[in-house]
Amino acid sequence: MTAAFILSELRSVGTPEKAAHLSRFFKTGPGQYGEGDRFLGVVVPLTRSIAKANQATPLDELQLLLDSPWHEARLCALLILVYRFRSRKATPREREAIFRFYLKNARRCDNWDLVDLSCRDIVGEYLVDKDRAPLYRLAESENLWEQRISIVSTWAFIRRYDFADTLRLSERLMGHKHDLIHKAVGWMLREVGKKDRQTLTDFLERYATRLPRTALRYAIEHYPEPERRYFLKKIHDISSVCVYCASSTKIAPIYFNAAEELGRLLGKRKIRVINGAGNIGLMRAVSDAALAAGGTVTGVIPRFMVEQDWYHKGLTELIEVETMHERKQLMANRSDAVIALPGGCGTLEELLEIITWKQLGLYLNPIVILNVNHYYDPLFELLRNAMNENFMRPQHVGLWAVADTPEEAIRLIHTEPRWDASLRKIAAI
Repeated sequence: MTAAFILSELRSVGTPEKAAHLSRFFKTGPGQYGEGDRFLGVVVPLTRSIAKANQATPLDELQLLLDSPWHEARLCALLILVYRFRSRKATPREREAIFRFYLKNARRCDNWDLVDLSCRDIVGEYLVDKDRAPLYRLAESENLWEQRISIVSTWAFIRRYDFADTLRLSERLMGHKHDLIHKAVGWMLREVGKKDRQTLTDFLERYATRLPRTALRYAIEHYPEPERRYFLKKIHDISSVCVYCASSTKIAPIYFNAAEELGRLLGKRKIRVINGAGNIGLMRAVSDAALAAGGTVTGVIPRFMVEQDWYHKGLTELIEVETMHERKQLMANRSDAVIALPGGCGTLEELLEIITWKQLGLYLNPIVILNVNHYYDPLFELLRNAMNENFMRPQHVGLWAVADTPEEAIRLIHTEPRWDASLRKIAAI
């Protein structure tokens, strides 16, 4: 039994039509989570049949399948490992070898189905009566698939009414940025709830305000409607957004287009815009678009700027303050989230200050950087360098989210979890 034989078997039952469908379904396009994955077009039941018929395939041949660019080849290898691990004939030493082989190749489980169809029955089952430290190392990985393995593997424990690691890992991963981790966390919490509703309820009472919306919705799927509404109301409602942006009038149209679209989307959703009340540049573009869409805008401006006639005269509300610091403080206090469009020194200063406040636990709401035309790429590189040189912790990357479009920025302010004030303990490095 060789990798070449198994691959030929898979090719014989694949179809181009199914391959095209699977490529779309598993998000293989540029920038998507499955970018570059290739499909033979084999349905899972047929892959399972081929795996069952080739359970004795040696590990070195399975390694060739796991290194294959073909999705179904990797899946077949993983299913063979599952069947081998489950076998009553498997010895403890053989199961340990399979577990270690699996972990060595964890990054080859590079789509959610590859993780979900294998990790519980290998990683989870192996660790049932052992130290769970490997799961926490996986959770701390920078690799999306290793992180998903860490939480989905706890399904093996949940089946035995052992919930502690699921809850601890959910707490660790709830601030993750990727929707696939949100779904995995919510799914495992739902499994906990199926076994012990009160344990899940107690967890949600403590963490519902920090869980991403997707994770919470998955977790409470089997709750009665009144209880679902109760927990969904705990999600951070967004009624006002502070928008930082440029006042320059000499910038490219692409920036004005993004500002106008952001203002339109906020106004349409009846989310109040809070800004610096400027009457030119992107600040005016956001305000005018929000007002034209039926929204409201609160402008906060120092008195000396009013005296210079630098303020927008058509805003819903104009608040005069004495100092720039009062302006920034009031804008933050009145906002449920921050979105930063491109801007100059003033915008950069506002953005970095609000990130610092969040790092210190002084501002807990979502901060979204709208990276129009890759404007903020140099800033991200600077922040990465700060982490590499130990001026910041790697965890601090969770202080902000990045959007490429106004639509994505709106989605992120609703799905990014609130920051935990207790995390100020990691503010220093």
